[in-house]
Amino acid sequence: MNRLVLVLFILCLAVKGRAQEPHFIQHDMGDANVGIAINRMLQDHQSMIWLGTDQGLARFDGLEWHPIQLDSSLVPIKVTSLMEDNRGTIWVGTATGSIYYLNAARKVKVLT
Repeated sequence: MNRLVLVLFILCLAVKGRAQEPHFIQHDMGDANVGIAINRMLQDHQSMIWLGTDQGLARFDGLEWHPIQLDSSLVPIKVTSLMEDNRGTIWVGTATGSIYYLNAARKVKVLT
């Protein structure tokens, strides 16, 4: 009986010790994005990661990177600040002073 209790105790310790090991996954942004400076990072209430870079805004959903087009120009917009308000709106500040926001449907709007 004592041996059985001892074996179960040791098994429980082994399982508990394994559960505490950190697990990291490295995600690649692709060769086209090498050398892009990341100015700001934000994790929103849905656990999406938002990156403000010298080349614009990008969202990471856990599997893929999605670039977000802030306006219709082809010139990259340097994102300098990111914030999420209590309604889930993502606010984006740029180096030119323009402010954009992404509403709950994640449509980009410019603050006028």
